[in-house]
Amino acid sequence: MSAGRPAIPEGIGQKPEFQELGLQLKSHTSAEISTEDNIFDIKIKSPKCALKTTFKLLQYKNGNEKEVPEGVFTQMKDDDVVFHLALPEPAWYKLNIFATKLDAAGSTLPNVFTYMIDLKRAKEAVKPYPKAYADFAKGCYLHKPLFLDTTKDLSKVHFKVEVKDAKRVAVKAGDEWFQLTKQGGDLWEGDVNLQPYRGKGVPVNLNASIGSDETQFATLLQYTV
Repeated sequence: MSAGRPAIPEGIGQKPEFQELGLQLKSHTSAEISTEDNIFDIKIKSPKCALKTTFKLLQYKNGNEKEVPEGVFTQMKDDDVVFHLALPEPAWYKLNIFATKLDAAGSTLPNVFTYMIDLKRAKEAVKPYPKAYADFAKGCYLHKPLFLDTTKDLSKVHFKVEVKDAKRVAVKAGDEWFQLTKQGGDLWEGDVNLQPYRGKGVPVNLNASIGSDETQFATLLQYTV
């Protein structure tokens, strides 16, 4: 069981900028969440404008506070902003969501909403989400895999991703390239054998050729096996 609820001087729930941006809670309408599922999604709808977002996830346990940056992966799909959460152990967590208009001047993102999460159990072992690079936010959406489980066989890892305007999409592990197949629209898929690299700490990059030169690839995501 998680310990007592920590005091949050700034309060939880909506901040003034939440309504100013026209945001709507989609998946979790209460600012305080009690759950036994340690891997789940929080969705916020942004019907009025495109956003740039970031987050801060803090864990409170045994009187200590620590940041858990690897516990959240964010991406956008249509009007939805999706925060994929992977919480490592029972505890209280605070998720601060920061957002502003995509075309807003300056680099400051105000806190628009604060969730408190009381995680009662950790049913699943968590793995780090991939590191997202700037190009990923330009019209990409990752369906699979959200993380690589190195405790399991990785000989047939299925990649499924949407990449806007991509000419080619490929996974690179070490010096080996695996080309994904376009399925229609912006969707690309393919099975990749990462078993030879499992447990070796090798970066696995999801790359895309978006410009006119199909031989030039930008890194969208980076996993580690």
